[in-house]
Amino acid sequence: MCGLKLNERIDKIEAEVNKEIQDVMDGKSVKNINQLVGIVEELRKMKNEECLNINYTRFIIDSWDYSDSLGIELLDLAESYKKIVKGK
Repeated sequence: MCGLKLNERIDKIEAEVNKEIQDVMDGKSVKNINQLVGIVEELRKMKNEECLNINYTRFIIDSWDYSDSLGIELLDLAESYKKIVKGK
């Protein structure tokens, strides 16, 4: 299991992504729901240390607005996770 603080961050961001999924379903967001569902799956794998390569960063960089706050949080989380995984 990765660090407690990282797990708490993953939980917080996962909740934000789930809210974004609901916003898409309610017509309040135009993000790609398949991308969001994939992000949730990767976040869960990250918590269980099953995720060695994080793929969601590619489509955030390629298709989301560079100033999107959720995208920024997700990219920052990916960087933190990579540092922890490399340190093991």
